[in-house]
Amino acid sequence: MGRKSWVVLALGLLLSACYQVTPAVVEAGIAVPGWKDGVYGRDDGTQVDVHWDGDRGAYVVGAGGMVRLAALADGLYLADYQAERRIVMLARLDSGGDVVFLTPPAVVETRLTKAQGLGLRPGPIPRLEGSATAIRAYFNALVADKAALVEAGRLRWLHS
Repeated sequence: MGRKSWVVLALGLLLSACYQVTPAVVEAGIAVPGWKDGVYGRDDGTQVDVHWDGDRGAYVVGAGGMVRLAALADGLYLADYQAERRIVMLARLDSGGDVVFLTPPAVVETRLTKAQGLGLRPGPIPRLEGSATAIRAYFNALVADKAALVEAGRLRWLHS
């Protein structure tokens, strides 16, 4: 398995908050105030270098791929990770520099995917099927219903 596929697989297995999608959900990413470029670690000990590339409007992941972020309400971000697959997730920046990924309970996920007219196919990385507009609306609805969100995973900032 290639290095890029390994990263995508590891992210998918670690984060139940990920959704595989087909369309580009975030076309032009933003640099997040307070984001630290450098090495991040997961609980399994894997480390990955992440840094901002203004020319691409994305954070480049050293092991492969890039992540474009769009600001949502209340300090939350829609993260569109593109490598061999396109994966979207909801994230926030912790005060200590960690990146925290959030997920809704299954009942909220089901209710909001139906409300936005999205299909949801199960799998190691569930697949949201629908337009980029509907996918963005789904994540905005998750943010509006944020009381239901729980931490699904975390990238811990280690050093620059």
